[in-house]
Amino acid sequence: MQKLRRNFSPTAAPINNEDCNCGSYALNLLDWFTPFERNEADEEGDWDERFQHIIDVHLVTKSKEDTIKLVLEEDVEFMLRSLPELRRIQSPEEGETNERVIAYRLMVILNEYGEVADTDFHFRVRINGKWSEKCGSCPIQDCCFDEDFTSPWIDGSLKYEGEIAYFAMPEPLEI
Repeated sequence: MQKLRRNFSPTAAPINNEDCNCGSYALNLLDWFTPFERNEADEEGDWDERFQHIIDVHLVTKSKEDTIKLVLEEDVEFMLRSLPELRRIQSPEEGETNERVIAYRLMVILNEYGEVADTDFHFRVRINGKWSEKCGSCPIQDCCFDEDFTSPWIDGSLKYEGEIAYFAMPEPLEI
């Protein structure tokens, strides 16, 4: 089970190193975050299980889009259970001015035989009206969305496309 330590200081600079990934940055957590159940004692095995699970879903759906949709909904359910202050919204416009808006998307790459070859997840966040992201252990950077929020997110050779899950959560209050 992941330990979810919250960064409660609104004035503290976000952690901007390998201890923070896109999920922990977007969700204002102090530790690396994955949107699925993990056992921290066997992180490598967890990633293998995740990859196998996505392969299994794809064998049933036989569609990249349906695979993304089903796994995305499983991840959404996990995040809503794990983070009570998180709420699902249908579009970024539903976020209140005192909330950060989080966008979550999956990447599934199929090989020439139509089999799952690679998979990943990514978060983007809107804080004070400005979108940003943190790609793995890289520094935080500004990003943007197209007008209808449907264009793929590109990060080097990674291409996140398909459905996007949106969330909102309160910003930390000044203490």
